[in-house]
Amino acid sequence: MGDRPATVNGWRVYALAKGGYRVVVAQPLGVVDRLSALFLRLSLPIWLGLGVLTGILAYFSVGQALWPLRRLAQGAERFTMVDPPPGNDEVARLARSFARLLAALKAEREREARFLALASHELKTPIAAFRVGLETLLRAREVDRETLKRLKLQAERLEALAENLLALSRAQAQDLRWEEVDLVVLAGEVFDRFQPLAVARGGEILLETEPVAVQADPRLLERALNNLVHNALVHGQGAVRLRVGVEGGRPFVEVGDEGQGPAPGRAEGLGIRVVRQVAEALGAEVLLRREQGFAVRLRFRAVSGSSPLMVPGADAPEVKG
Repeated sequence: MGDRPATVNGWRVYALAKGGYRVVVAQPLGVVDRLSALFLRLSLPIWLGLGVLTGILAYFSVGQALWPLRRLAQGAERFTMVDPPPGNDEVARLARSFARLLAALKAEREREARFLALASHELKTPIAAFRVGLETLLRAREVDRETLKRLKLQAERLEALAENLLALSRAQAQDLRWEEVDLVVLAGEVFDRFQPLAVARGGEILLETEPVAVQADPRLLERALNNLVHNALVHGQGAVRLRVGVEGGRPFVEVGDEGQGPAPGRAEGLGIRVVRQVAEALGAEVLLRREQGFAVRLRFRAVSGSSPLMVPGADAPEVKG
């Protein structure tokens, strides 16, 4: 028998020889087997119980942790807002991000509903008038030039309404194409476009400019200027003045006339609503002046060399009136 344990006739034996002495240690294996069986009988139910208890605790703990997400999911199904939970753990941050996404989607849905209601309201009357004119023309035996003129005016009004609604939708959705816009060139194009209308109405447009450029969406800015000049020619009095310049380091474009302007508190039409929405989208502000006539000014932020582009809609000032 060597220095390693060995099994001999049901005994576990270990022998060690040193210095003429030999020590033998032996233990019956039956005791070990009984102790092992007893340990298994006692420990197995304990481990099973601990496993079941741990599973139950884990289920309730995970359920409690995920409860904010379930509430947000239920809110998303009903499309209702749910307050996100406090805390700064991963679940709380995920719940807050999901809540912000749900709020943005709800705001977008409400915006679309308002836009559709506005489009339906604005287009209903001119479309009906256009239809009546066509029916009148179809009943006539000869071509009535006056009816054709009215139809042409209605078609132009429908075109302007469609362009205004498109501009309003783009501004609200922040669908912007940022580029450098020469305000002098833009104002000159608007001046040329409305000069025939001014002559036809017995009025005039005056153009005053100084070199200045801004970062903006030229499509939306042109639509806003068109609305301002058209309103001044149709609803204003005297000469219409279109100005471009810089004041206090801030570029501006202004349209004014010699009248008193709309009464304060009067409901605004689609044209001025588009102007305000475009200004908000471009980070500009709308200023109304009622001294020596009425004027509407779009004032832009100063463009610094370090940030040549304006952030869309960021820190848009409150409209002043």
